[in-house]
Amino acid sequence: MKYIITLMILFSSMVTLSMAKITYEEIIPQLNPCKPYVIETASEPSSVCCAVLKGLDEVASGSKEDRKDICEILKTAANKLPIKIDKANFRLPSICGLHTLTHIDRNMNCNV
Repeated sequence: MKYIITLMILFSSMVTLSMAKITYEEIIPQLNPCKPYVIETASEPSSVCCAVLKGLDEVASGSKEDRKDICEILKTAANKLPIKIDKANFRLPSICGLHTLTHIDRNMNCNV
């Protein structure tokens, strides 16, 4: 039940994000469930991590501006971590079934 409530809150916040400018401060706390996988203390991303990324992927598919904003936020987040995380991030989109955000790394081009 706790998992379902968490997902409902995450998805409702994604809908809100799609109606306004997406900011780093809104997105980053939602990505905390992905941190264990990204820093390689977990072998797989959690279902909550994938749910958050799928919500972002859905928002990113809505407009080029949203896609660019989310891309820049993910790129900034990747660059702020003190360890090299690119290997895990390359796998996240395929593991979580993302369609728009197919590539997450420190050097991604957000202008495409």
